[in-house]
Amino acid sequence: MAPHSEFETTPSPRRELSSLCGRPDPKDRLVCCRRSRGRSVVLSVRGEADAFTLPVWRQEIAEAAEDARAKGGGLIVDTTRLNFLSWRTLATLAEDAERFGREGVPVYLVNTSFTVFRLAGADARVARLPIHSTVVSALTRLELGRRGSPPQLGTRHQQVRTAVADPRTSGREDGYSAANGRGSG
Repeated sequence: MAPHSEFETTPSPRRELSSLCGRPDPKDRLVCCRRSRGRSVVLSVRGEADAFTLPVWRQEIAEAAEDARAKGGGLIVDTTRLNFLSWRTLATLAEDAERFGREGVPVYLVNTSFTVFRLAGADARVARLPIHSTVVSALTRLELGRRGSPPQLGTRHQQVRTAVADPRTSGREDGYSAANGRGSG
């Protein structure tokens, strides 16, 4: 039998009961794993982040931000294992990230989806949310911010280095183009 991943969860009896009784539970569709990395908190999410799971999403983000505040660090929200991330959920994260940032808790999103970058180019709130391609790059940026280099509050998501050819990016393999608002084209 293969070792268990840190992201695997065992359904609680309440979850099993809610599913058997026919009452949908948003926690069945959005699973969160919170862990500490130094003074920072990494919140990894799996499943679907949509209107149905939005209350759970916001609660988990708020609790993780409070943990990060207590440690004197930042919050990294890793969405690379989500099956679906709605625009509304992403916009809510961006709004909450601004508020937490004013309260001293920088928030970074980890995501590699071209759709998210297109949304960032179209929505000013999302454009202000720092987006990284890996948890390591987000942690590095947080650490640099603590050492005196100001954290990038960026509208230009320069940290993302996904080398995938996409015809929508004017043929450039690095995903940057003037058309999608990332880079100089």
